[in-house]
Amino acid sequence: MKKMRTGIIFIAIALNAILANAAQVNVVITHDQSYTNTSLVSKMEANLSKVLTEINAAQESNRELKIVNMDMNDFATKSLAMLWSNIHFYCDDEEVVDRLWVFENGFMVRQIPLIITPEGEEFGSGTYQEAVVEFNNSGKITDFRLALDSQLSEGMERCGRVVETERRMKILS
Repeated sequence: MKKMRTGIIFIAIALNAILANAAQVNVVITHDQSYTNTSLVSKMEANLSKVLTEINAAQESNRELKIVNMDMNDFATKSLAMLWSNIHFYCDDEEVVDRLWVFENGFMVRQIPLIITPEGEEFGSGTYQEAVVEFNNSGKITDFRLALDSQLSEGMERCGRVVETERRMKILS
């Protein structure tokens, strides 16, 4: 009887570990060679990984997000909570590799792949959407929002010499 109970506990622990790992998202942020603050990039990667992993866990468990103790400012926390209250989504990729956009007052990562799942649909089905996340100069997440339609975004990026890169990125955000 004692061996059976120990076996059940072991199986439960193993199952929890498998479910926790299924939702895990590893973020890799690429940047220009001229940007040398790799410890700040690592902090942004870790912060975004935690947020995306929590989103996946909340989606799989059909529960509210637990983002209160994450490295996000009040605006980002409210933005993400408001999005979540209207639609649920998850990151379908185990590893997200995105480019870091460096600005005077912070940073931006775009094209974070999400799947929006309307209520009542099974996990694993839904509509593709991208997110944009902004960080301050200390690596704290300052905004989490859904991105523009990709065709409109590509059109803005092709503005060429008329609009410099930072201005285009501000328009996109």
